[in-house]
Amino acid sequence: MATAAQARLEIALRRVLDLDCGELPADRAVRRAGAPATQTNATLDALKAAIDELQAASRAAPDTPLPPQLLSALQRALAEGCRRGGDRRARLRRCFAAAMAVRGLLEGFKDHQACANQAGHRRQQLLSTGGPRVAARAACEPGLLLVAVRVAGGAEHAKAGAALGFLAALLQELGRAEAGRTGPAEIGESELALANVAAATPAIADAAARGVVRLELTEYVGSAVSLLGILLRPAGTRPAAARAARDARAVPALLRLMSRPDSLESASCIAFLSRVEPGRAELMNLRPAVFATLAAALRRTAAAGAGDRAPSNAACVVRAVAELIRGDEAAAAAFLDIALPGGVLPALAHHIYNPDSGMCHGAAEVAAALAEAADASGPERLAAVAAAPGLLTAAATALARVLTSSPSASCGVCLQAHEELSPSEFDETVTSTVGDLVVCLYRLTAAGAAAAASLVGVEGLEAALAAVAANPAAWPRMDDTAAAPRVLLRLRAAAAAQAPATEAAAEAAAEPAAEPAAGEARGEALLAAECAACRRTQAEEGVRLRLCRGCRAVRYCSEACARKDWVEGSHKQACKAVKGAEKAPVAADNTSLSRRPVV
Repeated sequence: MATAAQARLEIALRRVLDLDCGELPADRAVRRAGAPATQTNATLDALKAAIDELQAASRAAPDTPLPPQLLSALQRALAEGCRRGGDRRARLRRCFAAAMAVRGLLEGFKDHQACANQAGHRRQQLLSTGGPRVAARAACEPGLLLVAVRVAGGAEHAKAGAALGFLAALLQELGRAEAGRTGPAEIGESELALANVAAATPAIADAAARGVVRLELTEYVGSAVSLLGILLRPAGTRPAAARAARDARAVPALLRLMSRPDSLESASCIAFLSRVEPGRAELMNLRPAVFATLAAALRRTAAAGAGDRAPSNAACVVRAVAELIRGDEAAAAAFLDIALPGGVLPALAHHIYNPDSGMCHGAAEVAAALAEAADASGPERLAAVAAAPGLLTAAATALARVLTSSPSASCGVCLQAHEELSPSEFDETVTSTVGDLVVCLYRLTAAGAAAAASLVGVEGLEAALAAVAANPAAWPRMDDTAAAPRVLLRLRAAAAAQAPATEAAAEAAAEPAAEPAAGEARGEALLAAECAACRRTQAEEGVRLRLCRGCRAVRYCSEACARKDWVEGSHKQACKAVKGAEKAPVAADNTSLSRRPVV
C-alpha cells in the first residue's frame, strides 16, 4: 500500500507531466485571441510551482521508486527537454527532468517487483540522455549514492550488477562534466555532487572491488570491472580504489577474467593499479601469474578472428604491459623471459604495425623496454629479439607512418585506451612514440648486418630517420641523441651492400627468361635438320636423326645412310679433317676413334 510520501510524489509528478505537455485553459484562450506567446505565463508559473512541489516531495521521500509508467513518461520528457532551446519553458523542463530523473534512478533498487535488468536499462537511458546535468542532480540527492552502494553489495546478483552499472555511469558522467567536455550542471550542483562522491568513494570502491570477486562467475561482473576501472583512473580516487582492490584480493580475479575474451577490460584495472601503491606491490608479488596472463592475452588479441569486443580491449592489455615494465629493468627482463620463447614478440609486432588497433603508443613502449632488456642480457639475446618475425619491420613502418601521416590519421595509432587526450597531450604522445620506436630500432639493428638489412625497402623510413636526426632534442625518451643518425647510417650501409647483389639477381632473373626462347630456337633447328645421305628431315614421321660420333657435324637417319656416305660419299675425308683440326685428342673415347661413325 502506497505511503503518504509516495502518493504525494506521484501526484506531484503527474501534475508536472500534465503541465509540461499542455497548457492551462486561460493561456489557451489568450493564445487563440492572438496574444503573443510571451504573454501566456499562467502555464509556466503553474509549471514552476508544480516543479517546486515535486522537488519537495522528492526530498521528503528519497528512497521511493517511481511506477514504471511514470518513469517512461519521465524519460520522454527528459529527452524532449535536452533537445529544446533556451526559452523559459525549456529551462524549466530541463530543471524538472534533471530533478526527477533521480527518482527513476531508484527504480529497481527498492522495487522487488520490477525486473532488475529492465530497471538497469532505464537507469542507463536516464543518465545517457540527461548527461552530466542528471548525474550531478542524482549525486546531490540525499542518500541516493549510499542506497546504490548498499544494493551493490547485496546478495541478489542481478540487482547488484545493475547498481554497480548505475554507479559506473554516474561517475563517468560526472568526470565528463568536471572536465568541461559536455557542459556544466546547475550552479552549485557540481561542487555538491563531487563532495558527495568524495565522501562515498571508499564505500563505492569497496563495493566495486568486492563485486569483481563476488560476481566473477556471473554475467554482471562487467559492471564491477568498469566501476573499479573508473575509480582507478583519476588520481584523486585511485589510492582508495587500490586499497580496496588489495583488501578484497581482486587482482587474482582480474587475472582470471583476462583469460575470457569478453572480459579483457579488466586489463585496464591492472594498468591503473600499476601506477599506485599498494596496487603495484600487489602485482609484483604475483608477477609470474600477471606476466603469463598478459602474454597470453597479447597473443590472443593479435590472432586473426579474435572474439574481443573492441580494439580498446587489446589496448588495455598492451597498456598494462607497458605500465608494468616501463622503467623497471628487472620487470622487463622477466617479461622477456616469457615473451621470447612464447611467441609474444610476433603478436607485439602486430600491435605496433596495425593502426586500426590503436596500439602503437603502448606497443612502442613495450618494444623499447624489451629491446633494452635484451641489450643488457647480451648479444645472443639481442639477436634473438631482432630476429623475431616482423618486429623490426613493424617498428620501422610505424615510425614512417607516424611521422608522415596527418594528425587525424595518427590519432588512431597513438591514442591510449579509454583516454581522451588534449592537443598538447596528443603531441606529447606522438613524440614519445617516435622516441620509443627510434630507440627500439637503434638497439635491435646493433645485433648485426642482417637486422639492418631487413629494414631496406621500408617506404618512408629513411626520410623519417633523417627528420628525427635533424632535431633529436624534440623527441623524448631518446637518451642517446645519436640513435637516429646511427640507425640511418646502418640502413644506408645495408642498402649499399645489397646493391651488387640486387644487380646480380636481376641478371640471374633475366637468364631464365631467355632460356625458353633459346630452347624453342634449338627445337626448330632440330626439326629442320636433314640426313646427309638421303635428305630426309626430323619432321617426317618415323625419322630419327643421329649425329656422327666422329665429327658430330652431320646427321644420319640410319646405319645404312651413314655407311653409304662414308664409303661412297665425301664424309670420310671431311670427318678426318675435322678430327685433325681438333687440338685436344679424344683418346678416352674409343668409339669416337673408330674408322666408321657409330650412329
